[in-house]
Amino acid sequence: MSELSFRRSEPRPQPRGGSLVALLLVVVTVLAASRPWWSPSLPDGVLIEISGEVPRPGLVIADAPTVASALAAAGLEPDRLRPLPPDVLAEGDRLEVRGGRVRVLPPSRPLLVALPIDINTAGIEALEAIPGLGASTAAAIVEDREIRGPFPSLDGLVRVRGVGPSTVAKLAPFVEAPQAEPIDLNQAGVEQLQLLPGVGPVIAARIVVDRADRGPFASVEELIRVHGIGEATVERIREQVVVP
Repeated sequence: MSELSFRRSEPRPQPRGGSLVALLLVVVTVLAASRPWWSPSLPDGVLIEISGEVPRPGLVIADAPTVASALAAAGLEPDRLRPLPPDVLAEGDRLEVRGGRVRVLPPSRPLLVALPIDINTAGIEALEAIPGLGASTAAAIVEDREIRGPFPSLDGLVRVRGVGPSTVAKLAPFVEAPQAEPIDLNQAGVEQLQLLPGVGPVIAARIVVDRADRGPFASVEELIRVHGIGEATVERIREQVVVP
């Protein structure tokens, strides 16, 4: 039985700035039967969206429901923009920083995020929803994964350009890297084989054709009989495939 927990923004009685759709943030925690002891430890605070002239625009978690706390979470010293709006912020509110001024705005769009996010399957848009993770880093994670294959653990994220141990520590409450089932070289089709690092549609098709012409592979090393596959590729995918 899965246990679900929800975190949502409360409806505002009189939204500032017109009629906009209230933001709904759903945080789903799944306690797998195989790991009954596990549950994500999500940080306390208020989720705020910040745009404009700040070091870290996007979704941030403010320690307190104040403009100053939200600006600090986005990497900006609040003292630089005083006087600040006195608003008490609600979950999903937006701050816009332009020309040394701060505007407090209501939620702009619906948002649905299931946590923790699988770092090995999430797309750029899902990764961008993680507080503190920008578009460039999200794109770099997806690009690295497509080239080198799945991340064996969260610590494996440090191989991504621009991601260090401190970034991994900040992302840890929001992401996971479950181990993927190895691919059966003698059963997998073209689409599944393309999930392997360094194996595009052409090489994947060659593997399937070779298997049909010459019979099943007796070992992973036999992949070198396929045109376009060398020892380097075999080593890259060795841990992600099986030959029953």
